[in-house]
Amino acid sequence: MQKSREITFLKRYKDFCYFNEEEFAEIEEHTYFRSYKKGQVLFDAADERNRVYLLKSGVVKIEKTDFTGEFEYIDFLNPGTMFPKIGFLFDEDYYFSASAYTDIEVYYLPKDIYERLVKQNNLQLMNFIRSQSESLKRQMLKVQKGTTNNAIHRISFSLAVILHDFGMVSYEGGYEIKFPITINDLAKLAGTTRETASSMIKQLECQGKIKYHKKQLIFLDTDYFMDYLND
Repeated sequence: MQKSREITFLKRYKDFCYFNEEEFAEIEEHTYFRSYKKGQVLFDAADERNRVYLLKSGVVKIEKTDFTGEFEYIDFLNPGTMFPKIGFLFDEDYYFSASAYTDIEVYYLPKDIYERLVKQNNLQLMNFIRSQSESLKRQMLKVQKGTTNNAIHRISFSLAVILHDFGMVSYEGGYEIKFPITINDLAKLAGTTRETASSMIKQLECQGKIKYHKKQLIFLDTDYFMDYLND
């Protein structure tokens, strides 16, 4: 890890943009920069919640497994995301685990400092509340779309979220996901078995909706998927 002096980078993002110069000076004093290799763990569920992170580059996977070990929730975080926001101001431990899905770069600072500064800055606090509201709407949409018994709809919705968060214009046409994603993780995202996810992916390929080869995903019919994000 190293001391961060790229404080102007943080000002681009909504979770830091309303702090004044004095508050930024304190943030700069306590902010560090670190790189993680693919597969490295940032923190586990139930670890002491002592840091907040801002993802500069790469993809982070968050995971939460219930006490039976059978139900697993996963999600992916894109660059510019501050995490974790669950437990803000109250929880002593992390609610989920986070690991590097690709090679990543992050900024981090002590959560006590960040939370204290947010509490004393009304604009930043309002922004945080707004951000949490947007996140809750997204999670409710996931629940709404994820409870259908139609496997193709569940897979399509999960793919739509990936497209929305990570899709980049591809030289082949359509939108490409710039990191490899496994069938296992697609199945977990959609709450299906690996076999079902694999079958649905092949069906979407046959319909000309996507290309999926060696974990590389390209969206060809983006309108089809974006319709799934409408509530």
